[in-house]
Amino acid sequence: MSRCCSPKPKSASIRSMPADCLKRLRRTGSMMSSVAIAANCSRNWTQSRKKAHNRSAPVRAGSAQETGNDMLRSLFLLILIATPMVFIVFTPFVGVLLWTWISSMTPHRLTYGFLYDAPIVYAIALVTLASLILRNEIKHVPRHPLVVLTGFYVAWSGLTTIFALEPDLAFTGWVDMLKVTALAFATAATLTSRRRLYLLITMIGISFAYYGVKGGLFTLMTGGSFRALGAPGSFMSGTNEYATVLLMALPLFVWLARHAEWWMLRWMFRAAIPLSVIAILGTQSRGALVALLAMLGFIGLRQRRVMIGFIVLLLAAPVVWETMPANWRARFSTISEYSEDASFMGRVTMWKAAARAAADHPILGVGIDGWANPDFQAKYVPFGEQPREWHSIYFGNLAENGFPGLFLFVCLLFLAILTCRSVHRAAAGYEGLRWAADLALALQASLIGFAAVGLVLHFPMFDLYFQLIAITAVLASMVARVVSLERLERKNAGMSSPFTERDGREENGEEGGKEPPEEPREEPQEEPGNESPVPAFSPRLAHAEGGGSSRRAGGLVRSSSGRRKDA
Repeated sequence: MSRCCSPKPKSASIRSMPADCLKRLRRTGSMMSSVAIAANCSRNWTQSRKKAHNRSAPVRAGSAQETGNDMLRSLFLLILIATPMVFIVFTPFVGVLLWTWISSMTPHRLTYGFLYDAPIVYAIALVTLASLILRNEIKHVPRHPLVVLTGFYVAWSGLTTIFALEPDLAFTGWVDMLKVTALAFATAATLTSRRRLYLLITMIGISFAYYGVKGGLFTLMTGGSFRALGAPGSFMSGTNEYATVLLMALPLFVWLARHAEWWMLRWMFRAAIPLSVIAILGTQSRGALVALLAMLGFIGLRQRRVMIGFIVLLLAAPVVWETMPANWRARFSTISEYSEDASFMGRVTMWKAAARAAADHPILGVGIDGWANPDFQAKYVPFGEQPREWHSIYFGNLAENGFPGLFLFVCLLFLAILTCRSVHRAAAGYEGLRWAADLALALQASLIGFAAVGLVLHFPMFDLYFQLIAITAVLASMVARVVSLERLERKNAGMSSPFTERDGREENGEEGGKEPPEEPREEPQEEPGNESPVPAFSPRLAHAEGGGSSRRAGGLVRSSSGRRKDA
């Protein structure tokens, strides 16, 4: 049989179509035949790609593409969400846990059914906020500078939205900011005990550990040839956002691997730590890699074991570099040659445009997503350059909210980092607050990673950042109250100097004919099993841990009979 008349294979997969077309083109000898074969193959390939794209696109409710499995997944998730919503009316903290799970893990984006685009978060938010107001738990929000700065920052962003260049985009972005900060305020209002704080961090850890383990296994199975991605259609669908989320959640994994109550959870987070690091490398995000090294270096300076692991990682870096695929090495090799990298120079172009826009609009800025305005692009972006996002949270805040907005944002971020540092120092001296000291260190590392990756990456404010700020404010209030109670107990027990006058008397009271000091009055001691390790930060809300009958609120001890006595 001649070459030109070779039969076409009966079954050809979508992936083999281009190779099959090339073989047939090589075998034919006529120009007209080549044109016909190329047109036929191109048409078949285009139709196949459209079918593949339709299969991967979000499925609408009631459409013909919605399969039985999609329907079952959506129904199962709907039952899983609707069941605990009944208890939100009685306990708003259940709503905060559910809200955190949906916002962090976005499980509705994994159903591909009628829940894919459903406003589940807004429904949970409305029920939770209504329960907070009806049960009057808003008053439990700690009066901390971080909470005040967050309110000022959101209010200033709302003011700049009024005068934005793109009012529709700016208003949409500001509504998203309101949703995110509403979760942060609800978190601060409901975290009234150590138990609740532990449950919330566990929920955050499980939500992001799923994507860390999934992305790490995907990178190992593919050898790093393909990029790891987050949930489709979510806030972390891009590689940079996905790497940033894992980067900020990594210190929480370390804390949970050490302080989780269930042994299986501890081992799960211990496995999630290296897989999450591999997933961050698998995203091929250069900014996230630099921020990861900065965060690991910071933790290594505070903990010796982490420093040893960091040194081992640096020593193994050449071996890892040689084992990674060529496209991965080619992308990360551009870090040292940033002046020749078109992507980085495009970032520099947008940074210069943001600086020029801030010079023309120093107070109110251009509003959220002002870079998308055609007048902005024509005035500040050089001709021939592709306008894009700010690619920096600092330049983005400067251009969108002006110099006052940048000042509020930087103050909020670095005040949170300094608060974590002070909490770690205050709690490190108490054995019962070791968990708080480690948590403060983990929160500080997460915020430092966010500050480092934000130098070259820009993304909308997501729930994790503001929620970590709320947790920092609550943890600072808890530790401050515990330390003050401990000092008061030591003072009443006579552990401190009994003399406070400035007359130079000694403790023995025998020199200079002075009378001996009065012996301290003994106070009734609580039973060891009834002590509360972490009191509530709200003086009106007593907190009991371990099932004890005595409760502490403020500087008082509340017994089971309801009487108050000095602590």
